[in-house]
Amino acid sequence: MEISEHLKDKTVSENQSVTFICQLSKVGQKVTWFKAGDKISGRDYNISSNENAYSLTIPKACIDDSAEYTIRIGHLESSAKLLVLGKEMFRISLHFLLFA
Repeated sequence: MEISEHLKDKTVSENQSVTFICQLSKVGQKVTWFKAGDKISGRDYNISSNENAYSLTIPKACIDDSAEYTIRIGHLESSAKLLVLGKEMFRISLHFLLFA
């Protein structure tokens, strides 16, 4: 088994939904999600799978959600960073991207 699509870094503004998706070469795998090295559990996250796609969704991201997220499948791992910007910082960043 191998990871066919790795997690990708994300940047969102506060209160936006964000989803990390990882695709595996086989279906029905047991996966574990981590935030900054700590196992994820709780109602702040939606964890799901659809065939060989495994996803972690944060419905309303806040500044404290900024971290590195990792999915682990046996000895395989994929990681990506999430940056959550306050509303004003998001506008400044978007302006810079559009007009730079």
